[in-house]
Amino acid sequence: MPALLQKRRQTNMTAVQKALLAWFKAEGRQLPWRSTSDHYAIIVSEVMLQQTQVKRVIPIYLSFLRRFPTFDILADASAADVIKSWAGMGYNRRVMNLQRAAKQIVEMHEGVLPDNITALRSLPGVGEYTAAALSCFALGNEVAVIDTNVRRVLGRIFYGPEGAHNKELSITANQVLPIDDAWSWNQALMDLGATICSSRRPACLLCPVRSDCKASGTFTAPNGILAEAQEPYKRKR
Repeated sequence: MPALLQKRRQTNMTAVQKALLAWFKAEGRQLPWRSTSDHYAIIVSEVMLQQTQVKRVIPIYLSFLRRFPTFDILADASAADVIKSWAGMGYNRRVMNLQRAAKQIVEMHEGVLPDNITALRSLPGVGEYTAAALSCFALGNEVAVIDTNVRRVLGRIFYGPEGAHNKELSITANQVLPIDDAWSWNQALMDLGATICSSRRPACLLCPVRSDCKASGTFTAPNGILAEAQEPYKRKR
């Protein structure tokens, strides 16, 4: 048995997968970029979400797509118009990279998002995480997508409150990836980390995988009561 699997042997991976996917189906956030398969719309959302909170992204994402609905239109737009439509997001370098990526996709890939991690990584502003996100969420590939929330969630579930090193978590993320349902699994991990398994006061009593989590019940509020009893989670859309 591989060392990492031995280290996690007391955690029922199948039970975690089933519970988390069922929770996501019922409680997952309804976000506009999750209801589209359009590659362009998804790369726009991923770039916007790199350093900006979801609630701030949504209205600008929708207006940006109305103004620049395709790779071709964004590629041909003036820098001034693009930056103006980005107002409120900050970090204008991101949208300049997005426009450069659109031009590269039009010129080198006939306007189609390349289905290759190396080619995705060559796009301006696309790093390891964004390339994986595009590969899974836009192109439908079965790959693990690992952001801060995912690292925290997997670390707590399989290793306890202290988590694990990034290398271990990367291996774990790939080992626990459900067959044929990577899209839902990756989104579910992100939602759990964003809404329940928060960094400071996780709501363990409301967690769908608490019975199989090695960190469950270890977080308390200043008065000694479990933190989850203090701030009940309100479903966010």
